[in-house]
Amino acid sequence: MQIDNGDTKSKIKIRRSLVTNSDIVLDLFAGNGEMFNSCYSNCKKYTGIEIKKEIVRDNVVTSDNLSYLDNNGIGDATFVDIDAYGSCAKQFIKVLENCKSDSLKIVFTDGGKIDAQRRQSLVKELAHTDNVDPSEKLFCAYYVYDDVLKRFFAKTCAKNMYHITSFYMTHKDRNQVLYGAMTIETTRQIKINQNKSK
Repeated sequence: MQIDNGDTKSKIKIRRSLVTNSDIVLDLFAGNGEMFNSCYSNCKKYTGIEIKKEIVRDNVVTSDNLSYLDNNGIGDATFVDIDAYGSCAKQFIKVLENCKSDSLKIVFTDGGKIDAQRRQSLVKELAHTDNVDPSEKLFCAYYVYDDVLKRFFAKTCAKNMYHITSFYMTHKDRNQVLYGAMTIETTRQIKINQNKSK
């Protein structure tokens, strides 16, 4: 399989711009270790999740991402890498549902401008969540879904008592691949203070 080095460089650049040595990284779709070697090797702690059994490393768990998140949550991760073209929304929901920390950094990969097959899977995927309005699901079927995805992220955060404090997206490979990054912070304390003042 040929790798587009330009895209790989973009993925590395986004991750390096956000990660620090003090981060505890959970890397969903760890792959052959390219992101670990390029971005995460100096982090405080790293756990990679990879479904391919032939990829064996000390810091990688063999598992399906959604199953891993169901069984383990995200632990004490401060940085989550959702390199999940085609299932980004499902995994984002699981990450937020299992996040207990006050803040979290997230990088993600998903489809950008979508073809007919991807449109169908995306609409079906979003149909299983109440985080996107029905009209937006229809919108997904016809347009580049960047704005829909942003609203989906924001609504999912709000539902789990978080808000987005920074957000970035870029496209590669003729707009077929979307790379992004965000930081989120909890709103739990704000809610508690509001309730006390009532």
